[in-house]
Amino acid sequence: MQPNAAPSWSVVATVAEPLPLLMAFVAHHVSLGAREVILHLDTPDAEAERVLGAVPGCVIVPPGDRAAGVHMPTPMRQARNATQTYRTVQAEWLLHIDADEFLVDIDHVMRALRSAPAEVMGVGVRPCDRFWLSETPPETIFDGQFRTVPHPPQPFDVEAVYGDAARYLDLGLSGNAADKCFTRTGQALDIGVHRPARPDGTPVPIHVMSRATLLHFDGLTPAHFIAKMARKIEQQPNWSAFPAPGRRAQLVALWQAGRDQAVRDRLVRDTKCVTPEQRAALAEAGRLDARSFDPTPALRAVFGSVPDLSVAAFDARALPARRIGAFERLRNTVRSMRRLKRKTPGA
Repeated sequence: MQPNAAPSWSVVATVAEPLPLLMAFVAHHVSLGAREVILHLDTPDAEAERVLGAVPGCVIVPPGDRAAGVHMPTPMRQARNATQTYRTVQAEWLLHIDADEFLVDIDHVMRALRSAPAEVMGVGVRPCDRFWLSETPPETIFDGQFRTVPHPPQPFDVEAVYGDAARYLDLGLSGNAADKCFTRTGQALDIGVHRPARPDGTPVPIHVMSRATLLHFDGLTPAHFIAKMARKIEQQPNWSAFPAPGRRAQLVALWQAGRDQAVRDRLVRDTKCVTPEQRAALAEAGRLDARSFDPTPALRAVFGSVPDLSVAAFDARALPARRIGAFERLRNTVRSMRRLKRKTPGA
């Protein structure tokens, strides 16, 4: 690489999302300059293979069989797929993210990659957590603004700002508060959900960028947020032991809500919506990113047209889900009930 040239990079994700989101993900990152966008399909999706596979630079990896890890817990499948890609990718850096995460501020990111010392194996990108304004219901799947956590973190009284809803937040974010990582290629590393490591689990040197450059749309619509959480509960027997307490509280609340739509709606409001007063508090604390995000120019450039990105159209599409047998579903339910009972005082 020339001293001032932008380093080459590719992005990998394990995906099970409606096609419009996947199209936006591919178009956005191709337009940013990704050498390849490698998508491991978590469920069979002939339409995604046809539409996305026609894009130069987009590599589609169909879901494997049981022996290939389809029945691993989701985080293990994600890590396995990313590591598999890492072994063969030709770019200098590989970014492992999810389909609801979009890299931004590309010039800043490229400077960080270019200036990373040789001993640094990973460059961390921190998340911006999308929220909806309580007085402005979203019309499209990318509406809203973002909240961040300063790096290094500054004092911020989450409970004073959000009240009882603070229990659903991690460091003030409704989605994952941990950074994702670009990993330097050509090394003997395994790729994790968040960070790379040596095959024996030994950590490697990571530099985390101070600016948050990864927009996270954790739930593209209110209904999509609930559907993804319900899918997690059904398919991941260890969901009640989720390490992030805010996410764990969200899952427990949805589990306890059952089919009570009013309780589900309240969970969405508490987790994903911000009042004008809360927004002002975020701005005062340096935690507000009021940018807008519009992938339509990239979609038009890559696909020649723009799919319907409205909330109504997106919700009309079924959320892809892995097929699990009745026995596995029952086993997951029983395990979850036992774990929750053990954690419930007086149970």
